[in-house]
Amino acid sequence: MLTLIVFPSFLFLRNHVQFAASLATNQVDDTVMVTIRLAREGAKKRPFYLIVVTDSRSPRDSRYIERVGHFNPLAGGKENTVTLNQERLDYWLKCGAQTSDRVAYLIKQSRKSAAASAAVPA
Repeated sequence: MLTLIVFPSFLFLRNHVQFAASLATNQVDDTVMVTIRLAREGAKKRPFYLIVVTDSRSPRDSRYIERVGHFNPLAGGKENTVTLNQERLDYWLKCGAQTSDRVAYLIKQSRKSAAASAAVPA
């Protein structure tokens, strides 16, 4: 019984010593990668996606850092398919966030349509 109490505390102490050693050699693993990706919402057979900034290790539909837009693949008529907060998106990209392939395509498509609508005189 005594070994069970001592053993976990030994592991805790060993982990602390390893962490202190990594601090001394500047080898702290602080490479938390932030990604901008799609999180699925909506009902069955009726997809609706949020464009979110999240930790790359978290599951697809779990919590996220910030919502920067949405994507509705079933939008019809005059509805917007993609809505993005460009200001916040640019901020996260400058901070080093990586985009998924689909989100990179949606950003490119959104910026192209925004430039085309700004070029057309009213």
